[in-house]
Amino acid sequence: MRPLSLTLSAFGPYASVTTVDLSLLGTQGLYLITGDTGAGKTTLFDAITYALYGEPSGDTRRVSMLRSQYAAADCPTFVEMTFQYGGREYRVRRSPEYQRPAKSGKSRLVNKPAEAELHKPGGQVITGVLSVNEEIKNLLRIDRAQFTRVAMIAQGDFLKLLVASTEERKQLFRQIFDTQLYNDLQEALKAQTAAMKAEYDGLEAQTGFQLGTISCRREDPLCEAVKQAREMTLPLSQVQDVLRQLIAQDLQEEADIKQRQGELALQLRKIKDQLLLHGERQKTKADYEQAQASLAALQHALPQLHQHAEEAKAQLPQAEAKARQMAEITAQLPQYQQLETQHTALKQVDEDIKGAQTALAAQEKALSDASTQVQDGRDELRLVQPAAAQLAELSGQIDKIKERVERVSSLSGLMDEYKRLQSILKQVQASYEQAAKAEDAARQDYHAKNRAFLNAQAGILAQGLKPGQPCPVCGALAHPNPAPLPQGAPTKEAVEAAKDLMEQSAATAAKHSKDAAARHSALLTREVDIKQQAQALDLDGSAKLRPQLTALHEALEQEQEQKKAEQKQADIQDKRRQELDILLPDWEKAQEHAREQVSALALRLTTLNTKQAGLAETLAALRAQLPYGHIKAAQTQHDQLKAERAALIKQAEDSHQALIDHEKQTAQAQSRAATFAQQLSQAPVIDAAQVMARENELTQQQDTITQNLLDLHTRLKANQQAQNELTRLQARLKLVSERWIFHKTLSDTANGMLRDKERIVLEAFAQGFYFDRVLSRANIRFMTMSDGQYELRRADLSGDLRRQSGLDLQVLDHYNGSLRDVASLSGGESFMAALSLALGLSDEIQSSSGGIRLSTMFVDEGFGSLDPVALSQSIKALSTLSESHVLVGIISHVADLREKIDKQIVITKDRTGGSRVSIIS
Repeated sequence: MRPLSLTLSAFGPYASVTTVDLSLLGTQGLYLITGDTGAGKTTLFDAITYALYGEPSGDTRRVSMLRSQYAAADCPTFVEMTFQYGGREYRVRRSPEYQRPAKSGKSRLVNKPAEAELHKPGGQVITGVLSVNEEIKNLLRIDRAQFTRVAMIAQGDFLKLLVASTEERKQLFRQIFDTQLYNDLQEALKAQTAAMKAEYDGLEAQTGFQLGTISCRREDPLCEAVKQAREMTLPLSQVQDVLRQLIAQDLQEEADIKQRQGELALQLRKIKDQLLLHGERQKTKADYEQAQASLAALQHALPQLHQHAEEAKAQLPQAEAKARQMAEITAQLPQYQQLETQHTALKQVDEDIKGAQTALAAQEKALSDASTQVQDGRDELRLVQPAAAQLAELSGQIDKIKERVERVSSLSGLMDEYKRLQSILKQVQASYEQAAKAEDAARQDYHAKNRAFLNAQAGILAQGLKPGQPCPVCGALAHPNPAPLPQGAPTKEAVEAAKDLMEQSAATAAKHSKDAAARHSALLTREVDIKQQAQALDLDGSAKLRPQLTALHEALEQEQEQKKAEQKQADIQDKRRQELDILLPDWEKAQEHAREQVSALALRLTTLNTKQAGLAETLAALRAQLPYGHIKAAQTQHDQLKAERAALIKQAEDSHQALIDHEKQTAQAQSRAATFAQQLSQAPVIDAAQVMARENELTQQQDTITQNLLDLHTRLKANQQAQNELTRLQARLKLVSERWIFHKTLSDTANGMLRDKERIVLEAFAQGFYFDRVLSRANIRFMTMSDGQYELRRADLSGDLRRQSGLDLQVLDHYNGSLRDVASLSGGESFMAALSLALGLSDEIQSSSGGIRLSTMFVDEGFGSLDPVALSQSIKALSTLSESHVLVGIISHVADLREKIDKQIVITKDRTGGSRVSIIS
């Protein structure tokens, strides 16, 4: 990756848009970045890193601190970089989130979100911060932290690469040399081993569970062996022998129990048969005793039933008397029906009278309302009758006012036109005056030039005289005293030009004069028109017209508004007149109809009163002839007599039937008691208490045997299942144990976990190959910089077998032959070692097939710790980078570097704020 161009805007100390053309520095060698303190040298590194990764290079500067404090409020903050990678050009542009003034112009700030875009070869554009971050990382294949360590060794970061631990270098080399597959293999082996260990532990747990399910009786001699099995102190092979013995014992015991169960069941069936016979005899005895009791009760109740039957029979004559009363009421029903009809008719007449009275009152009110409405309508019609004539008169008055308003408007327009013509006339007259002055000036100029030209003719002729040739005026051949040519005499062309200008000025003045005359004539015409129209409006033409016209216009508008209001009121009255012409006949018809209805209802009310009196007299005569006041009372009495008669008859019938039924029940009870007595005499007598005691004894024996059998089945099933599962688990444990031991050994080897061995993981071992190549390249420069004193070495042993190793560094001192830790180097020596290591890493990356290509390296400070000799040696070592086409930028305050390095980026800090950049190539 090589930056070609870098543009910063309102970024750090760069207040305005600043473009740094890095292509001027070439593609290899050294260049110096120098300038004032705080001018922004390191900011160039920040800008490059921010353009690529959206973050500055250092750990102390945050993105929120990137906007320049010197930038104008409307100056945007962004970084744009064009860089080359793999022979192809890319352009990336980023802007951080910051606050800018609102576009509305109000004194408030709005947040501008972070933005990013990447232009790829071929025209494809990636937008969005996250998308650009992902694309850059996929392109360069390293993240920001790795990039700053390899390509941009920022101020204070030298020792981070030099004294990094094995784990830190492993993470860096994983991305650079693509050793992830070794780490994946390590993790896969570790995961497989863990899975097998988990499976083995699970199988052991299952085995322990199955051993815990083995069951035996407490008195069994094998219980001690079962206890050892549960504690997992007995070998599985012996456990299987114990299980086989337990299962065999339980199977034999099961057969014995089942035989004893059969014997007990046979004895219980015999006892149950005896108890069944005893129960049947007891039931027969209870039935006999119940039958005897029922017979006695029936015989005791029989005389009373005879008495009830006779009493009911004696009440039958009362039923016949009630039948006669019912016949009398039935014969009178037509008279009751006539009474009901007359009562209904009288009730209807009463309701009709009430309705007629209500209707008469309503019609009388309607007649009163209609009469009032007709009278009010006639009065209102007399008031609005003149509205039509008034409306026509107002319409004519409004038309006249409109005509005067139009004439006022016309006169106002004429006055406006007159004023406009006056203004134009003044302009035309001014133009004429200017043209006349120009004509006078041109005429005077022409006459002056013409006179001067004529006066200079002798001098002009004298200029053409030649000795020996005759004078065109006097013919003399000698010209002793020719006329001199006056100074400043005009030429013929100048005279002609002055003449043309005079004629043009005259024509222009004549044109303006003619235009002014026409404008003046039009103005006079308008003045006459204004006076005529003013007289027609009775205005004083000699006085100022505008105030009179304004007053007249306002008066006409007021009069017009007043007439319109009167017209509107007259129009409302005329419309009301038209409505009344239509409504009044209808109201008069309604009044007459109401009057007719009142007469008809009064006549009907008289008729109904007469009918009411007749019906009341007839109704009183009928009520005097009948015992009950109305038909409903007669029917109620009839129904009551009917019910009483039916009750007497039913009582006699029920008493007789009850006597017959009781006699039948008595005969049946006698027969049933005899049958039970015969059955009881034939049933055997059994000692129930003795038989039931024997049954209880046998039942308890049966329950005990059944429970023993259930316990045996549970124990037998558990032991058989444990036997089967332990057989399966024993075989599986053997297989899994062998595989787990094999994979654990392999995983511990790959992950550096072997006991009493150097703890180097497979990936670090593979990275050690690359690290050796990096050190080989780094030592070429380190030996040069240290004048052959120091050489970097990869430590063979970590010294602590509990710590990961393989990528640790040591330094060999050729002066005394000692091998020690790199942390023991001095500041200047550490700088040279770190720089050599970084350069060696860059060389190895470039040479690796398919490796990450970084064609640019930046070194930030550190040279101040070197003495002059070490400084020269370091510069010499860095200069050899041109062989690998690497461009190295050095930022430093060391004055000697300005003389040793030709290509420079000089950064100057302005006093007014902000910095500027210049390139010396």
